[in-house]
Amino acid sequence: MPEATARWLGEDALARYFDVPAIARFVKGVRLYKYGRAGYVFQQLAKLLTPLVVAGMADNVLILDSDVVFLKDVHFLDEDAATGLTVALQDTDDHFHENYFSHLHRLLPGVHRALSTHSGVVHHMLFQRSKLKELVAEAVAAHGGPSSAAGDGGDADGGDGFDPNIARFWRLWIEAMQLPPVTERNKFSRCSEYEVYLNWMLMRHPGEIRLRNLVSINTGRNRIKKLKASGRYDWAAFHSYLVKQEEQQEEQLDNPEQGCSASGECLIEGTLDFI
Repeated sequence: MPEATARWLGEDALARYFDVPAIARFVKGVRLYKYGRAGYVFQQLAKLLTPLVVAGMADNVLILDSDVVFLKDVHFLDEDAATGLTVALQDTDDHFHENYFSHLHRLLPGVHRALSTHSGVVHHMLFQRSKLKELVAEAVAAHGGPSSAAGDGGDADGGDGFDPNIARFWRLWIEAMQLPPVTERNKFSRCSEYEVYLNWMLMRHPGEIRLRNLVSINTGRNRIKKLKASGRYDWAAFHSYLVKQEEQQEEQLDNPEQGCSASGECLIEGTLDFI
C-alpha cells in the first residue's frame, strides 16, 4: 500500500484565475461589497474550483471546512466505488437562506432547491471533478459562453492549460449574488457552494445518489474527547461564533435523550451517496 502523502497548497495555486484582491475589485459595484465578503467568496470558489485548477488532484475530492473534525470512521466510497454528498435535515432554519437558492437559479437557470426539508450547508462535501467540470460548463453556457478576453493569464482559447470556462465562472458566481434588497439577515449569506453543488446534483444526476444518516453537532468549544466518548456523533464542527452558547451545548451532551437543543445547534445529518 503506498505511503500516505500530503501537499500544502497556498492561495497562489488559484492566482492564475482569481485571488482575494481580484474578487474584491470585481464585487466593488455589488451591494454586499461593504460587508467585506471578498474572503468569504474566495473560500467558496476555492473549494469548488481547486479540483479543476490544480494538476494531479484525485477524481473524488472531500472538501472540509477548517473547523470540521470526524469523530467516527465515515466512509464516502461504497464497495462499488460510489462516492458521496452530505446534507443536513432542517431541524432549524439557521442554515436556510432564500438568497442561496436565488443565487443558485441565477447562476444555473432551471436549477432550483430540490429538497424542501434539507440543507446542504454541512461544512463538508465530496466533490467529483467530472461533475464540477460539467456544472461549470453548464453555468458558462447558460450565460453566453466564455468571455472573449480571459484577463487573468493564459489565453481565451484555453492555451497553455488555461480554462476559459473557469475564468468566466468565478465572475458569474459573483454576478449572481446581486440580489436586492440587503437585509440584516441576508447581508452575510448570499450564496453557498454546498447548496449549489448538492441541488445541481439532485436535479442533473438524481439516479446517482442515495441517502444515509449521520449525526453531527455544531459547537463553540474544543471538547473532542468528550464528544468522542459520548459515542453519539459522527462529526463535529467547532465554530467560534458559538462560543457564547457553551452552556446550551453542555446541556445537550449531558442529556442526549433530549436530542437537539431548542436553539437548534444539533443537526441530524443525512449523506447522499452516488451509486
